[in-house]
Amino acid sequence: MKRIILDTNIIMAPAELHVDVYEELRRVCDFPYELWTVRPVMDELESLAHGDGKVARAARTGITLMASKGVRILEGDAKVKNADEFILAIVQRDRDLVCTADRGLRRALKERGIPRIALRKRRVLEIRGQ
Repeated sequence: MKRIILDTNIIMAPAELHVDVYEELRRVCDFPYELWTVRPVMDELESLAHGDGKVARAARTGITLMASKGVRILEGDAKVKNADEFILAIVQRDRDLVCTADRGLRRALKERGIPRIALRKRRVLEIRGQ
Protein backbone atom coordinates (compact mmCIF):
# COMPACT_ATOMS: atom_id res chain seq x y z
CA MET A 1 0.00 0.00 0.00
CA LYS A 2 1.49 3.33 -1.07
CA ARG A 3 1.20 6.47 0.98
CA ILE A 4 0.26 9.72 -0.73
CA ILE A 5 1.27 12.80 1.24
CA LEU A 6 -1.02 15.81 0.67
CA ASP A 7 0.42 19.32 0.79
CA THR A 8 -1.47 22.40 2.01
CA ASN A 9 -2.34 23.82 -1.40
CA ILE A 10 -3.76 20.53 -2.71
CA ILE A 11 -5.92 20.20 0.41
CA MET A 12 -7.30 23.70 -0.23
CA ALA A 13 -7.73 23.12 -3.99
CA PRO A 14 -11.35 21.88 -3.79
CA ALA A 15 -12.48 25.26 -2.45
CA GLU A 16 -9.99 27.47 -4.30
CA LEU A 17 -9.91 25.80 -7.72
CA HIS A 18 -13.17 23.82 -7.65
CA VAL A 19 -11.39 20.55 -8.40
CA ASP A 20 -12.32 17.30 -6.65
CA VAL A 21 -8.84 16.23 -5.60
CA TYR A 22 -10.06 13.02 -3.97
CA GLU A 23 -11.94 11.89 -7.09
CA GLU A 24 -8.96 12.81 -9.23
CA LEU A 25 -6.70 10.71 -7.00
CA ARG A 26 -9.02 7.74 -7.48
CA ARG A 27 -8.88 8.30 -11.23
CA VAL A 28 -5.10 8.49 -11.61
CA CYS A 29 -4.00 5.97 -8.98
CA ASP A 30 -4.43 2.43 -10.25
CA PHE A 31 -2.83 1.05 -7.10
CA PRO A 32 -3.90 0.81 -3.44
CA TYR A 33 -3.04 3.92 -1.44
CA GLU A 34 -3.61 5.71 1.84
CA LEU A 35 -3.93 9.48 2.15
CA TRP A 36 -1.73 11.26 4.67
CA THR A 37 -0.61 14.75 5.51
CA VAL A 38 2.03 15.96 7.95
CA ARG A 39 1.67 17.87 11.21
CA PRO A 40 3.15 21.15 9.85
CA VAL A 41 0.51 21.14 7.07
CA MET A 42 -2.26 20.67 9.64
CA ASP A 43 -0.81 23.47 11.77
CA GLU A 44 -0.75 25.74 8.72
CA LEU A 45 -4.34 24.86 7.76
CA GLU A 46 -5.60 25.43 11.31
CA SER A 47 -3.84 28.80 11.43
CA LEU A 48 -5.31 29.86 8.08
CA ALA A 49 -8.80 28.65 9.07
CA HIS A 50 -9.08 31.19 11.89
CA GLY A 51 -9.17 34.17 9.58
CA ASP A 52 -11.83 35.59 7.30
CA GLY A 53 -12.10 35.54 3.55
CA LYS A 54 -11.51 33.04 0.77
CA VAL A 55 -8.29 31.57 2.15
CA ALA A 56 -9.83 30.89 5.56
CA ARG A 57 -12.89 29.29 3.96
CA ALA A 58 -10.67 27.14 1.74
CA ALA A 59 -8.65 25.99 4.77
CA ARG A 60 -11.82 25.12 6.72
CA THR A 61 -13.24 23.26 3.71
CA GLY A 62 -9.95 21.39 3.33
CA ILE A 63 -9.92 20.33 6.98
CA THR A 64 -13.53 19.15 6.76
CA LEU A 65 -12.89 17.16 3.58
CA MET A 66 -9.77 15.59 5.07
CA ALA A 67 -11.77 14.34 8.03
CA SER A 68 -14.52 12.91 5.82
CA LYS A 69 -12.00 11.22 3.47
CA GLY A 70 -10.00 9.65 6.30
CA VAL A 71 -6.75 11.52 5.71
CA ARG A 72 -4.28 10.60 8.44
CA ILE A 73 -1.77 12.93 10.07
CA LEU A 74 1.88 11.97 10.22
CA GLU A 75 3.48 13.32 13.36
CA GLY A 76 7.20 13.91 13.42
CA ASP A 77 10.14 15.83 14.70
CA ALA A 78 8.89 18.93 16.52
CA LYS A 79 12.03 20.83 15.43
CA VAL A 80 10.96 20.77 11.77
CA LYS A 81 8.37 23.53 11.42
CA ASN A 82 8.44 23.97 7.64
CA ALA A 83 5.96 21.68 5.88
CA ASP A 84 8.06 21.33 2.71
CA GLU A 85 11.19 20.30 4.65
CA PHE A 86 9.16 17.80 6.65
CA ILE A 87 7.60 16.31 3.52
CA LEU A 88 10.97 16.05 1.76
CA ALA A 89 12.52 14.29 4.75
CA ILE A 90 9.64 11.81 5.05
CA VAL A 91 9.39 10.90 1.37
CA GLN A 92 13.13 10.50 0.90
CA ARG A 93 13.14 8.00 3.73
CA ASP A 94 9.93 6.12 2.91
CA ARG A 95 9.63 6.63 -0.88
CA ASP A 96 6.07 7.94 -0.72
CA LEU A 97 4.28 9.95 -3.39
CA VAL A 98 3.55 13.63 -2.80
CA CYS A 99 0.46 15.39 -4.09
CA THR A 100 1.11 19.12 -4.38
CA ALA A 101 0.53 22.18 -6.51
CA ASP A 102 3.51 24.00 -4.97
CA ARG A 103 6.03 24.73 -7.74
CA GLY A 104 9.03 24.87 -5.40
CA LEU A 105 8.18 21.59 -3.70
CA ARG A 106 7.53 19.89 -7.06
CA ARG A 107 10.96 21.04 -8.28
CA ALA A 108 12.68 19.75 -5.12
CA LEU A 109 10.91 16.39 -5.46
CA LYS A 110 11.89 16.12 -9.12
CA GLU A 111 15.55 16.87 -8.33
CA ARG A 112 15.53 14.02 -5.80
CA GLY A 113 13.81 11.61 -8.20
CA ILE A 114 10.71 11.35 -6.01
CA PRO A 115 7.38 10.67 -7.77
CA ARG A 116 4.77 13.36 -7.39
CA ILE A 117 1.15 13.96 -8.24
CA ALA A 118 0.52 17.44 -9.54
CA LEU A 119 -2.29 19.54 -10.93
CA ARG A 120 -2.21 19.97 -14.69
CA LYS A 121 -4.07 22.93 -16.16
CA ARG A 122 -5.47 23.61 -12.66
CA ARG A 123 -8.11 20.94 -13.23
CA VAL A 124 -6.73 17.39 -13.37
CA LEU A 125 -4.08 15.47 -11.48
CA GLU A 126 -1.29 13.51 -13.11
CA ILE A 127 1.50 11.36 -11.74
CA ARG A 128 5.00 12.48 -12.69
CA GLY A 129 8.36 10.80 -12.20
CA GLN A 130 7.12 7.31 -11.54
